[in-house]
Amino acid sequence: MRKIMMRKIIVTSLIKLLLAAGILMTANSAYSWGSLGHQVVCDIAWRASSPSVQRELSAASKRMGYKTFADSCTWADKIKSQSRYDDLKPLHYMNLSRHQQSVSSTDCLHARSPQCVLTAIEHYSHIMNRASVSQTERDKALLLVGHFVADIHQPLHVSYKGDRGGTRKKVNFKGKSSNLHRLWDTQLLYCQKVEGKHPTWRRLGESLFSGAKNIDDELESEMTQSEINRNDLTLTVSQWAQESFDITRQIYGELGRSSKTIYLSDDYCVRYYPVAISRLQQAGKRLSVLLQQI
Repeated sequence: MRKIMMRKIIVTSLIKLLLAAGILMTANSAYSWGSLGHQVVCDIAWRASSPSVQRELSAASKRMGYKTFADSCTWADKIKSQSRYDDLKPLHYMNLSRHQQSVSSTDCLHARSPQCVLTAIEHYSHIMNRASVSQTERDKALLLVGHFVADIHQPLHVSYKGDRGGTRKKVNFKGKSSNLHRLWDTQLLYCQKVEGKHPTWRRLGESLFSGAKNIDDELESEMTQSEINRNDLTLTVSQWAQESFDITRQIYGELGRSSKTIYLSDDYCVRYYPVAISRLQQAGKRLSVLLQQI
């Protein structure tokens, strides 16, 4: 009888721990692409890199405890629960006013430290190549750059402060309650299969690297000029942010400012899946250019 009671206590404790972990994962996922998105971006960058750069990425990933560079790009989300990294939390996104139409690096410029995803990319790109800092600090900077480049290409990471980048914008899609940010972070990426199979980062990364996925011509004609220039690898980080903000403004323009739950039509995936996929592709290719410096 005593053993049975002990088992019940242990099982109950485990359930509580799992629930707590689930809540924590949900809270963390509200601030960046889900793991799939980040892994895909870094996989594309890996594939586009030279053998020498690939060796550097592999070595840094292993030193940080990851088997692949794609997996290591989730590190910045996994450390959010650690108080020593609290200063990194605001660096996953960029808040703008609803009255703004353009992005500037001065929107989050403060002293010498980065204050948003835009300045964070510039800041840690310098650190990952600085010989005067330790190898561990360079490795961390590399993983942060890989993560933040993906973040700045997620439209709702360059968004409005009022509803926390869409986390307060309640939506219902295909009968399931969610919020706008979570929809773009994860749910959109699972709208379609990859070559008839469930999307994994390897499948989707390979597909996007080979150019198998692109925005439909019809959708492309409806996007802004900055989105049409998506394959231009010479654009600045500020221009990447502008692309995301242009898409964000379009998304909100369709939804309006209602505080009530918005029921999205079934064709939302049809219209916006190509946009989300294209942003992953852009991020991966542009990240590969930054990685040539290491």
